[in-house]
Parts: sequence; C-alpha cells; structure tokens
Amino acid sequence: MRILLKIAWRNLWRNKRRTWIAISSVFFVTLMCLLLKSLTDGSTNYIIDSTIERQTGTFQVMSSEYWDDRTVDNFITVDENTLKKWEAIPNVKRIAPRIEAFAMSWNGAHTKPISLIGIDPARESQFSRLNTRMQKGKFLSPNENGIIIGSKYAEGVNLSVGDTLALIGQGYHGNSAAALFVIKGIVKAFDPLQDAGCAYASLTVAQDFISMPEGETYVSVVLENPNKMDKTLMAFKQINGKNDWVYRPWQELIIDTAAGAASDKKTMEIYFYILYMVVGFGLLSTMIMLTNERRKEFGVMAALGMKKRSLIEGLFIEMFFVNTLGLLASLLISIPIILYFHYFPIHLTGAMGKSFEDIGFEPIVPFGVSVNLFVSQIAIVVFIAVLITLYPYLKIKQMNIIDALRK
Repeated sequence: MRILLKIAWRNLWRNKRRTWIAISSVFFVTLMCLLLKSLTDGSTNYIIDSTIERQTGTFQVMSSEYWDDRTVDNFITVDENTLKKWEAIPNVKRIAPRIEAFAMSWNGAHTKPISLIGIDPARESQFSRLNTRMQKGKFLSPNENGIIIGSKYAEGVNLSVGDTLALIGQGYHGNSAAALFVIKGIVKAFDPLQDAGCAYASLTVAQDFISMPEGETYVSVVLENPNKMDKTLMAFKQINGKNDWVYRPWQELIIDTAAGAASDKKTMEIYFYILYMVVGFGLLSTMIMLTNERRKEFGVMAALGMKKRSLIEGLFIEMFFVNTLGLLASLLISIPIILYFHYFPIHLTGAMGKSFEDIGFEPIVPFGVSVNLFVSQIAIVVFIAVLITLYPYLKIKQMNIIDALRK
C-alpha cells in the first residue's frame, strides 16, 4: 500500500496541468455548492427566526379550546406573579401576554371590521419592539385609555392622532362590548394585512372593553435555545400545575411562513439537482479525458506485469488525492466567505429592501453556518466523484493490453 501511495502521488505531478484541471473541477463544484446552499439556508432561517422573535414566539400558551374556537370566552388566567415566574425559567428570553378580540369600528363616516389586540406595553416593547415602528403620535403606556391603529387602516378610513374611534363587538360570555377610544398613535404593523385592520390597546383597556376578568387569550414565549424546548416546557408545566392549557410550537403558528420556506427550499433543491448534474458531467468529462490520455501508460504497466487490480487501486488513490485537495481548497476559500457574510450580511436595496422593511425585517440576507452544511455538500460531491471513478475502473478492467499499446 505504501508503494501504491507513493506511485499515485508521483503520477499526479508527472502531468501537472492535467492534475490541476481535475483538482479545479472538484474545487469550483464544491465552492459553488457550499456558497449557494449557505445563502439559501441563511435567508430562509433569517425570515423564520425573525417571525418567531417578533411576532409569534417559539411557542404560545393558550387554552385547549382557543386553537379551534378563537373567541374571548376561551381565555387563560395568568396573573403577574405567574408571568414573572415564567420569565425566571432558564432558557426563557422574552414573553408577551396578549388579548385578541374582533369588533366593528366607526368614525362617523366609515364602518370597518377591526382586530383589537391587547398588549402589555412594557413587555411588547421588548418582545416585538412595536414601539420602534410608530409613524405618528406616541406608543401606549400601561392603563392608558387610548389605542394605536395600523397605518394602512388609518389611511383607509382617514383617521389621525387625536381622533375618536367607536368600537362595537361581543365581549366575554356574550356581553356587549362598546366604547369610544382616542387614537394616541399610528403604527406600522409587521403584517401588511394586519396593518390594514388592527388596533392596539393596553391589556387592562382591552379587558375592560370585552368585560373579561384578568386574563389573556394567549402568551407568546421566545426561548434562548429552541432546541431545549422540551425541557423548558416541563418547567412551565410544573409551575402551571394541572390545567387544560396547551403549548403550540412555532411550526404550527406560522404554517404559511414555514410552508413558504419549505417551498423555497424545494425550489432551490431542484436548482441544486441541476447543478449536481452539471457537476457530474463536468467531472465525468474530466475523468474521460484523463483516462484516455493514460490508456497507453496503463497498457505498458500491465504489460510489464502490474496487475489490473493494482492499476485500479492506484487510480482510486490518485482520485482520492485529487478530491481531497479540491475539497480542502474549497473549504479554505468558502469558510472565510461564508463567515464574513454571516456576520456582515448582504444589505438589500430598492424594492426588495423596502418589501423586507414593510414586514418588519431588516433588509439583509445573511449566509447560514452549520456543520451539516459542510458535511452534506462535501458528502454529495464525494459521492459524485466516487461514482464517476467507476468509469476508469471499468475501462481498465475491460482493457485489452495489445490494443492499449498500439495507441
């Protein structure tokens, strides 16, 4: 084996141009796959993580009935002491208790359905940073008897700060809900659809409006490490005791976003399959060229008594060296590039950047970094390279020594 290794290494550098062509094929293929995969994973994960961090949370605590029947009757009662206990649980990053109710709004000229969202102003400022998206007026303060409305809703019904809005709906246990609210501010909601039909009030004001006792429809929770969700949920259940509350993970809360991300990944997978085919044919053509160039060499070595098995083993070792050098070179080049764009993402401008800002995302495209990224792409390229090495294996195995010598 030592002799085969030495012969294979020397054979590589007998024709340096040929060797560099083979190494370059592996290098550029792996580099392109790593960069494209990192870009795809990074942009997809960024959108999902941003949605979790600012809108839904890693999971939500709610009653078992609320998921199927989203009415204020199916609320949960969480006092301030319990909320503080939840915040003290290891791995809990932020929480946001919320109330969601629906009503008809009227400003004297327009009538329109609206979603009234009760929030804890202090916790919501830390959770979603909704206070940073104010367009006019000021953000809510605790127990303030006023509301802030979405910018598109305000534009649609011609409302501004200081105007009065009447809300009429159904409250807790069938009670009628009706009240006049002074508009304290106008905010640009994260979801454009929600921005066109939402109003925010403090928790206590929302509870008074729907005649609800102290409680919330759900509580959003963001975790430091989502991979430890099971352990964190055990701590929540120990504090909450026996009740009918459920813990909905983010995969169920953002089905549309997750489905869109999955669809984008599937689309990109098609592009990757095409890329792998191009890669495979490129490596195959290189291998055909190398094998045909060395056909006489193989014939001479076989005529001198070298077994075909040893020839094949030597060729496999050569391909191993070529693939290893190509992969190492691609890693040395790709890792700094990926890390750079991971910590200093690409900034989007123009219409694309504005569309990101409209939904509350910073207009950036970070590259993804993970061990699986490198392992999976390298494994695929190695598999393609090994598969292509079957060509010279079959050519040597079927080689006629006399015909090879006559070349």
